[in-house]
Amino acid sequence: MERQPGEGTLYEQIQASPEFVEPTPAGCAGSVFPDEAVSFLVWYLLYVLLAAYEPEFMSIKLLGNLKRRSAHRGAAVRQPPS
Repeated sequence: MERQPGEGTLYEQIQASPEFVEPTPAGCAGSVFPDEAVSFLVWYLLYVLLAAYEPEFMSIKLLGNLKRRSAHRGAAVRQPPS
């Protein structure tokens, strides 16, 4: 039932080629997700530590008048006139 290279459509020929059939090296398979997860956790830990211990650094404006709204959420709510 195996197809020989050269028969079938172009896609079937590519699927039957040795480059497509041979498995990926062990070092490449499944390494993307753990690398991304570790990178995200390191970034998040650094963000939390900087927010806790370096408030001056975290208050530097980068893009105009953007603010972190989470710390001032209560102050942003308008009170109705009495």
